[in-house]
Amino acid sequence: MKMRNKILGLLSLLVVTGCSTTPHQTTRAQVDENYINQVEAAAKKNSLSPRIYWVNPPLKKEPAEQ
Repeated sequence: MKMRNKILGLLSLLVVTGCSTTPHQTTRAQVDENYINQVEAAAKKNSLSPRIYWVNPPLKKEPAEQ
């Protein structure tokens, strides 16, 4: 029973230290409206192009506000 408590204590300590070493987010992703508009405009010009559905829209990264 004592060995089990030591193992659980050690595991919880490793989890806590692992979480504290994750890097901070320095960029923020936003939808790239300019690229989306370019692609949709090109698709409208071509009569044979398929309809575009953005499942995962393209993202551009901007520095995060601090």
